[in-house]
Amino acid sequence: MGFQTKPILIDGKNHLLGRLAAIVAKQLLLGQKIVI
Repeated sequence: MGFQTKPILIDGKNHLLGRLAAIVAKQLLLGQKIVI
């Protein structure tokens, strides 16, 4: 079928939670898979 994208791995240890949530939400809307 289509190509599979690798999940994005994010280390959320030193991130501001609001900023991290915004980045994750944007990537999820674009169809990315994310692991935090």
